[in-house]
Amino acid sequence: MKNKTKEGKKNSKTLVRHKLLLKKMSENVRNGMTFEQAMLEMGYSSSYAKASTRLKNTKSFQLQLEESLSDDELLKKHRELLNKEEVIIRNNPKTKKIEIIKTGQPHSDVKSALDMSYKLKNKYTPEPPDKYAGWTRQMLIDSILGRIYPDKYRERKRIT
Repeated sequence: MKNKTKEGKKNSKTLVRHKLLLKKMSENVRNGMTFEQAMLEMGYSSSYAKASTRLKNTKSFQLQLEESLSDDELLKKHRELLNKEEVIIRNNPKTKKIEIIKTGQPHSDVKSALDMSYKLKNKYTPEPPDKYAGWTRQMLIDSILGRIYPDKYRERKRIT
């Protein structure tokens, strides 16, 4: 019986902490705050903040995220973004009139907020692993030359 109470309290504290983290992110998205920075400010350890996908993939965080920002709400904002255009207002010195110029570009604040939302909800497909990660420049050159000149390059390698 005690385990259920402790577990319930822990889950409740976790959900509150997730809610506060999401609030911090929504308040500071325009300032360019990263998820890692928000986690650090909310008291998470630096190692946990650097591996933020661990938190993002928890059921409790996904539940809180869905409650705060549902897929329907995200889709609605995305549609608004597609139809919204940034406007530049300037004073024309020749005509001495104020001009309103539609740039045809989406507003950058909305774009970055949507991008962050999709990342938080793991909606982007993961990038394939880089098969050349950890290779030195010389290793890459050797590999390329070996493919271009298989016979000549093997002989050159044996000599050196």
